[in-house]
Amino acid sequence: MRAAMRVACVLAAIVPVLLLACSGGPTPVSDPGGGGGASSSGGSSGGSGSSGSGSGSSGSSGGASSSGGPTCSSSLSSGFAAAPSAFSVPAPRCQVSFDQLAQTSSLWYATMDMTSDAHPDLVVFHDDCDTTVGSTHWDVYPWGSSGFSPSPTPFSVPAPRCQVSFDQAEQTSSLWYATMDMTSDAHPDLVVFHDDCDATVGHTHWDVYPWTASGFSPSPAAFSVPAPRCQVSFDQAEQTSSLWYATMDMTGDGHPDLVVFHDDCDATVGQTHWDVYPWTASGFSPSPTAFSVPAPRCQVSFDETEQTSSLWYSTMDVTGDGHPDLVVFHDDCDATVGSTHWDIYPWTASGFAASPAAFSVPPPRCKVSFDEAEQTSSLWYSTMDVTGDSHPDLVVFHDDCDATVGSTHWDVYPWSASGFAASPTAFSVPPPRCQVSFDQAEQTSSLWYSTTKLTSTCTLGLVVSHDDCDTTVGRTHWDVYGLR
Repeated sequence: MRAAMRVACVLAAIVPVLLLACSGGPTPVSDPGGGGGASSSGGSSGGSGSSGSGSGSSGSSGGASSSGGPTCSSSLSSGFAAAPSAFSVPAPRCQVSFDQLAQTSSLWYATMDMTSDAHPDLVVFHDDCDTTVGSTHWDVYPWGSSGFSPSPTPFSVPAPRCQVSFDQAEQTSSLWYATMDMTSDAHPDLVVFHDDCDATVGHTHWDVYPWTASGFSPSPAAFSVPAPRCQVSFDQAEQTSSLWYATMDMTGDGHPDLVVFHDDCDATVGQTHWDVYPWTASGFSPSPTAFSVPAPRCQVSFDETEQTSSLWYSTMDVTGDGHPDLVVFHDDCDATVGSTHWDIYPWTASGFAASPAAFSVPPPRCKVSFDEAEQTSSLWYSTMDVTGDSHPDLVVFHDDCDATVGSTHWDVYPWSASGFAASPTAFSVPPPRCQVSFDQAEQTSSLWYSTTKLTSTCTLGLVVSHDDCDTTVGRTHWDVYGLR
């Protein structure tokens, strides 16, 4: 589960953020909404992440918008359409087809919103057959209702620095950078956290190249970061060493804050509180504010955003207020947690509640309890917003004890304020194709598919980007199964 909060992990972050939500970053493409997993806001802009667990704390917009966005209905559809609609993709380039949602080969590309219409565009960062791509610009194929534009528009990137070009959505080398919204205009900015050729970057500030309609600014603006602590500089978007920190919105203003979960030099951090450096327009606050966390339980402190040990927990918005809550899925010292309920410590302005509220989960099925945010065993399930109300629903994709699940339908346990429904509602999926059933949220085999908001900002679609049994899929179009 810790991989969910990684910002500097090339394909792992490109796939989950082009498609699961970071509240400080651009709108994810395949964000099923409802947010689960670690709330690492302001992450990289690329990714697929179809499962709700591991998405940011805020999830994606699924219900009525409070900021001028579309108003979405919030009801459970009967399922995906039985037949797909074609969504056109550009012609192959450099002998590579656009048959995945993200690719890192001779052609590096992913889906992310670069045009600010809340829809994913297709972005090429690097092309072995065109050295200008990644050196002077990215190629953006804007989204359209029937497909991506057949021809790209150049989106300028800054000149290389420290002998490194901006030819990826994120990079971890002599130059550490990623895309995240630091200027609060809902557009992805290009952020340099560390530069081997400039020791001040990451020590006193990050370099931010703000987004403009034609490209990133050619010159960076300094965004201040706090002084190093415990001999560790804030020169990454997240760090797991003697100092554990990440960026996530803890103050509820829609901006990424800098949050320290653990500090080897201060035992109170993670034991009684997290240290939050709030976002400001010019940088993070130089001094932290204490954000209280519950007392340790089962001999485990809440000193990470997520933990998978004797105590399984993570941050996700379960209460539907747009803030990350602290959720305990399993507790070796309390067998009821994960069997009958999850323990929710709701967010407050000063910290998580000291005592948890029980959030009911369905009874175990196929001898598997719902004691994680997602599971891939005899029972495949995850949390994702299927009803469009911005709340995470519990979705079972596959059940070894019921062959119809994943073959004809998924089982959806809708969210309610007190917990998930005790009984599931069937959510139809298309019939298998190329001998592959839709029994996962995403699949990379002879059939490549994922769940994503591709054709609508409100509702999920099931998107097939490659099919071994149909060579036109991924070469001329993707197949999209919208909601019934």
